[in-house]
Amino acid sequence: MFTSLVSPARLSLTLVQRLGKVKLSGEFPPLPILLISGAIFFLVFAIVLSLEALVLRYLWNWLVPVILQLPKITFFQAMGLHLLCGHLFKGNPTNIDAEKAINIFKGKNSEPPN
Repeated sequence: MFTSLVSPARLSLTLVQRLGKVKLSGEFPPLPILLISGAIFFLVFAIVLSLEALVLRYLWNWLVPVILQLPKITFFQAMGLHLLCGHLFKGNPTNIDAEKAINIFKGKNSEPPN
């Protein structure tokens, strides 16, 4: 839900570049910058996941018990439901099947020659 608004990786990279003034020109950033960017990424990911779970929990507890007579859920149940549904219904965002992706990775042409 909120992941399309703010990309945690992009936000952490932007913050690290501003904090450490690291130019990513093919060189590997120093270890403290990597640790800071990892911590920022983890915090942003946890905050976004928590917000999405809260929204799911409030919507579930508002609608589902009234409509389907199912019990209310807790925050952690909402987080688990959110993660489960994300894995089950996300699909393949690149629309590339596994065999074609392996052939591309190995450098083979997936189309037969004419």
